[in-house]
Amino acid sequence: MAISVMTVGAVAIFSMQSISVEGARRSREVTTATEVNRYWIERVKLEATLWGPTSFTLIDWLNAIPAANGASSDWFLPTARGTGDSLVTAASDWYGAPIAIPSGSGAAPAPYCTSLRWTRMATGTDEVARLDVRTWWHRPNRATGVTIQGCGADQVAVTTAINNIVDFGVVYSSTVIRWQGVPQ
Repeated sequence: MAISVMTVGAVAIFSMQSISVEGARRSREVTTATEVNRYWIERVKLEATLWGPTSFTLIDWLNAIPAANGASSDWFLPTARGTGDSLVTAASDWYGAPIAIPSGSGAAPAPYCTSLRWTRMATGTDEVARLDVRTWWHRPNRATGVTIQGCGADQVAVTTAINNIVDFGVVYSSTVIRWQGVPQ
């Protein structure tokens, strides 16, 4: 009798430990994705300090801001501005550090992928745009064959796929960027 009580207690403890480990892993995934979003928001806010009359030739990401008030761009992958800009990549490793987007057949998917989307909020002398950032990842226990290669060249297909919260995790963040105007 005592052995059966101890066995049941041990099984319960092991079950609690596995649930705790799973919860900690999921928490770490969300925390890393949130930090990747924060990195992108800060990077774009820093570069948007140049948003003025000539900046559109300097910062590709600002080219995606729609001209019409209230209009939104499609989701897009941020790209490097040139050689040597290794910090600009849509892919991140499990620790949130930028990595090259995996490519080629059989390549494992990137641990985290980030997309950006702009919405023009005001035009004229007080131009304002909202930046939406989403970082998504493949869940470890996803269904067999459910994989998005690279970071998904077709962002419309990615948007549809990541709505499946069983196979993908996603974190969204937003911020507002204000036009700096003509230098005085």
